[in-house]
Amino acid sequence: MVEARHMVQLGDLVIAPAVIELLDCAPVGIFVAAQDGSCVLVNRRWSEITGISYDDARRDGWEKALHPDDAARVRDAWYRCAQTGDPFRAEYRIRRPDGRTSWVSGKAHKTLDGSIGILLEIDDVVAAKSKLEDSERLFRDLAEASPAVIFKTDAAGQVVYGGPAWTEMTGLPVESSLGSGWADVILEEDRERVLREWRAGAATHAPFRTEYRIVGADGRVRWVEGSARAVLDHEGRLDAHVGAILDITHTKEVEAELRDQSYALEAALHELQDQQKQLAEANRELRRQASHDLLTDLPNRGVFEAQVAKAVESARHGGHPMAVLFVDLDGFKAVNDSKGHAAGDAVLLEVAHRIRATIRASDTVFRLGGDEFTILLPRVAQEEHAGVVAKKLLHAIERPVHHGGGELHVSASVGIAVFPGDADEAEALIRCADRAMYRIKHDGGRGFRFFAHTTDERAQNLIELRADLAGAVERQEFVLHYQPQIDLRSRTVVGAEALIRWNHPNLGLLGPNAFIEAAEYTGRIVEIGEWVFSAAAEQQRAWSADDLTLAINVSFRQLLDEAFVERVRDRIRSSGADPSRLELELTETWVMRDPEAARARLRPLRDLGLRIAIDDFGTGYSNLATLSELPVDTIKIDRQFVTEVERNSVHQAIVHSLRVMAEGIHLGIVAEGIESEAERAWLCAHGVHLAQGYLFSKPLPVEEFEVWLRDQKGEGGA
Repeated sequence: MVEARHMVQLGDLVIAPAVIELLDCAPVGIFVAAQDGSCVLVNRRWSEITGISYDDARRDGWEKALHPDDAARVRDAWYRCAQTGDPFRAEYRIRRPDGRTSWVSGKAHKTLDGSIGILLEIDDVVAAKSKLEDSERLFRDLAEASPAVIFKTDAAGQVVYGGPAWTEMTGLPVESSLGSGWADVILEEDRERVLREWRAGAATHAPFRTEYRIVGADGRVRWVEGSARAVLDHEGRLDAHVGAILDITHTKEVEAELRDQSYALEAALHELQDQQKQLAEANRELRRQASHDLLTDLPNRGVFEAQVAKAVESARHGGHPMAVLFVDLDGFKAVNDSKGHAAGDAVLLEVAHRIRATIRASDTVFRLGGDEFTILLPRVAQEEHAGVVAKKLLHAIERPVHHGGGELHVSASVGIAVFPGDADEAEALIRCADRAMYRIKHDGGRGFRFFAHTTDERAQNLIELRADLAGAVERQEFVLHYQPQIDLRSRTVVGAEALIRWNHPNLGLLGPNAFIEAAEYTGRIVEIGEWVFSAAAEQQRAWSADDLTLAINVSFRQLLDEAFVERVRDRIRSSGADPSRLELELTETWVMRDPEAARARLRPLRDLGLRIAIDDFGTGYSNLATLSELPVDTIKIDRQFVTEVERNSVHQAIVHSLRVMAEGIHLGIVAEGIESEAERAWLCAHGVHLAQGYLFSKPLPVEEFEVWLRDQKGEGGA
């Protein structure tokens, strides 16, 4: 019996808990082994037959249960199957922990990742064989006491003796079988065959044995096995036949049941193989998504950073310059807002194609996200070559993009950083290219700039923002906006995500993207995060009657603060909030970077009653076994997988895999960024029932959110 309902790993394949539960329902014992022959999985019936638990089976307990007289034979056959692929088929005895011995029949075959087989308890079959042997022996010595029908015929085949068991079997008196009467009880469909076989055996003095059906006085049809041998006189002439008729109805019923079970098992195995293939395909796709952008199929940020580091080392050893270009599209937001996401995607795809067509085969283009691309030039003859490439890129990108019968226009801002002149480390070189791009963007865009240390305007802006952050909490410049979370089935509001905004005295209302980097850099994110939690906790208490769960974003720097858990406990106590209605959100990247540290930091928070969610899930590649061990309640599917999921087969495969995975390890799942009714309908139909996005509402100030919430209650749903 599988005692832990978690996924089981078999090679590259993952057996989902739903499949394990299906195997537990099978009426026959099922076992799965790895390539080295060790046990990986057994089902409930296997444990019932052997008396061996799943854990004992994993520790070679199954070998210890083999009867000493059969152990060597069975082990040799099993490991030969595991190592050479020879089919495993054996009948042998097992000795259960309670001392009881049973006969079993095992059958297995090698698969791509190991071996799989079935185990049947055959005590009844062995007993039936033993009973038949006893009957034949008793016929020689104690015919009258035989449980089988003992009979004797003369040389002509006429019955001259029938044992008393005949009456019990057929309900007819023994006298009715004398002469040729025994043939009258044979089912008509079998009669001619049995008589033909009898005559053939009589003519050659060959032993007679066959299976056929008889009809008793009560009309009941029974399967019997008839057997006989010739008795010759001293001159070798046929004198008589002696034989027995044994009722094998139960054996036939068992055989039929076993056949049905075998068919059911085959169907289950086919289903298991299909699911293994689907999981393997989904895993391959997830691994690919860890390194490539979904829309353009370009390498993503993680690959970009690794490739730049490698190129810097190569340039350092080779003594030649190399360059990094940051490309940001001008006017893309206008296209996206006015023409829709389909038009925006068309622009991004065409730009990706044009960049690839412009650069050399040795150069690489990456998409970091949104409308931002990067290009790695691993070797340039001189620094000016990067400017030549940038000019070609600008010219190529500015050509109109034809879409939907019209033309779409964008331009680009290109920032350039060159090794070793601008920086001699990969991370610093990337920052320089990024800052150069912001400089040209600040100057109106549509051009390129080399990085210049003396006029790093973006860095200056960050310095100013860092200065302004000092005292922003005390000046009460931060506010929370709330975006509702919806149950897609009932369209009811079940919660909201609290999102921070900064009322900057000069720049107006700023979203987190404008200042979180500066807050992280200065360490003020801890102070700001503490304010967010306190404000959200008080708001949850105020909305307690609405039974809403509030999601709160938490920075990894907050978790690293040793006093964080104690401060959270104090805020819950002082606000009167229900901790079970507060959910802390952390990014997948941080959690999976150091799972052990994440587990240690998150468990005390979970012990306070708080819920834990992983945000932007799917943008990295999580180890599913590790994820199942973390104190996590919910995963939130990143919006890039939700966009147009109703018609994007890749998105569908990923969302389906994430849902199956979440259900398998008992996690909740929320889809982010729903913007269309088609996306909502597809997700709801495929088992994703919680979501948030602009289809329902943008993030709203608390007063507007409460008005919106009252309106939804009045209308009966979102």
